[in-house]
Amino acid sequence: MALSWACLAILLYILPFQNLLPISVTAVPGGFLAVNSSTSWTNSFSAPDSVKFDDGSFVTIILSRVSPDLYYGQDVCGCGLFYNRTNNRSFFAIFILYYEEGNFNGSGYPEVVCSANPKNPVSLDATLQLTSEGGLVLEDGNGSRVWSTNISNKSVVGLNLTDDTCNLMLLDDKNATIWQSFDHPTDTLVLGQKLVRGQQPTSEGGMFSFSITSEGLFFYINSNPPDIYYYYYYYYYYYYYYYYYYPFSNMKYNYSQFLNQSFAIFEFDYPSPSIAVGLTITAKHMKLRPEGHLKVYDGNWYEVDDFLKPDIGYCGYPGVCGNYGICTDEQCSSPLPINGTNYFHPINDRLPNLGCSLVTPLSWEANKNHILIELQNITYFPFRKGLPDIHPDHQHISLESCKQSCLKEMPTRYSYDDLQAITENFSKELSGGGFGRVFEGTLIDGTKVAVKRLDGFGQIRKSYLAEVETIGNIHHVNLVKLIGFCAEKSHRLLVYEYMSNGSLDK
Repeated sequence: MALSWACLAILLYILPFQNLLPISVTAVPGGFLAVNSSTSWTNSFSAPDSVKFDDGSFVTIILSRVSPDLYYGQDVCGCGLFYNRTNNRSFFAIFILYYEEGNFNGSGYPEVVCSANPKNPVSLDATLQLTSEGGLVLEDGNGSRVWSTNISNKSVVGLNLTDDTCNLMLLDDKNATIWQSFDHPTDTLVLGQKLVRGQQPTSEGGMFSFSITSEGLFFYINSNPPDIYYYYYYYYYYYYYYYYYYPFSNMKYNYSQFLNQSFAIFEFDYPSPSIAVGLTITAKHMKLRPEGHLKVYDGNWYEVDDFLKPDIGYCGYPGVCGNYGICTDEQCSSPLPINGTNYFHPINDRLPNLGCSLVTPLSWEANKNHILIELQNITYFPFRKGLPDIHPDHQHISLESCKQSCLKEMPTRYSYDDLQAITENFSKELSGGGFGRVFEGTLIDGTKVAVKRLDGFGQIRKSYLAEVETIGNIHHVNLVKLIGFCAEKSHRLLVYEYMSNGSLDK
């Protein structure tokens, strides 16, 4: 029901919009802007509707959930342009601010629920536009488009921000939702929010993410390729004393939802959750932190739960002790010396969680001095008894068997003499061009290969490293496979699988 003009005047006093004349504002419970034409906002420290924070950051509020009868202190949902003083960049974001006695409190810091451009921050003079034809559009100070709601052939009549869930929505003339922020989570879920298949909240910095699939809820470290460090799905005991789990083949999960006192996973067309992980009654928000923890907070953003830690522990998170660091009983340390030689040293003795660095950095020039170091009693990732993807026959395997199994997939290092013999002294040229020529060769087992010999001086090392890195990062059945290499003195050669109608001269 529409508010009286007197209430509207009070609302505009609390959150001024008098400088936004091209847009008509209708005060509707829940924070609502009615769109008749278009308007735009630019972040400004001096704007009357901006809130300053102690560290120099500030937000220019576009829409908030403030109501005229709000007298006592309360957290309020808002959206607008957020300037982060730390990195001197701006974002269009949905956030929660503390409001009391007619003002937003800037003594704390805004808790960002969702950001439109977390990976593409904009300058302070960036502009946000709202139009009836295109919805929301964010442009950098140079006029380049950074983000938009990407609406086509739909007319926007209103922008609405919900009270308890901070969901920002674009509405049409039938009050139907055209676009909503809930469909584009960044690193945070709020109470009541669903996570559907295809959505992937990602931590600040992009290192960690999680998603729901037909098999369950999975947490990833975004390596290349991504690696799973935790997951939930329904299973049962299958193979007597091996405790080997198989998922039910008929389980097809549809979405997960942050509910009151639980985080639940649902199947298609089934009203009750298949999995429900209990949470404290005060839980209101959950955020995937940059270190991979899924932290749960109450309405005042006090931590009330660490969602994964009870199961995987402090040491179960990838990279918890930095590069080369070892985690034991929640303590970080450097690898011990081997035969009296230190190969690693801590980056900072007082901050062991920062990890270690190599005493002697790796380099192509000194590759003959490289060795493979075996670290005793160390696992790279945590094991849980009965992981579904470990077959009983593979739960006990020797170090040598594991090493040989891994080496099968690794490219072989050849000497230059080896490749001369394989190619019969580079007698049969297949192609040439660029920085190298390609020759046909035959391995001892009769396998045909293509040997690419890189030529030139200034570009040879750069070209060699770039090609190895590119092929090493590509995993596809239809692409050429790197079988081996040679990096002996000034010689740089690459050995590929032979493709009778292919080409390696690019």
